[in-house]
Amino acid sequence: MRNPEEPFRIDRCTVRNAFVITDEATATRRVAHGLFPAAAMLSHSCVPAAAICFADGGRTLLVRAISDIPKGGEVSVSYLAEEQLYAPWAERTALLRDGHHF
Repeated sequence: MRNPEEPFRIDRCTVRNAFVITDEATATRRVAHGLFPAAAMLSHSCVPAAAICFADGGRTLLVRAISDIPKGGEVSVSYLAEEQLYAPWAERTALLRDGHHF
């Protein structure tokens, strides 16, 4: 018998792992959401080593280093918007808990 909760589980996974695709000109205007499975495996850091940007009209996700990453070092990105990274720790924690469930 098919699990009636399965569509909800898939929806939760999709929402939690989708990337907001922004325009290439300013990287501020939201244009779509996309699923990029390899990039969804990147860890979060409030002091990220890399940033995500988009090319080809949002069809290509790029991970660009924004600081030196030693060989074998972790490539982390922020799950928060840039302006949220300056918020106090408790506020960032609440944003991550509410938006990413951790």
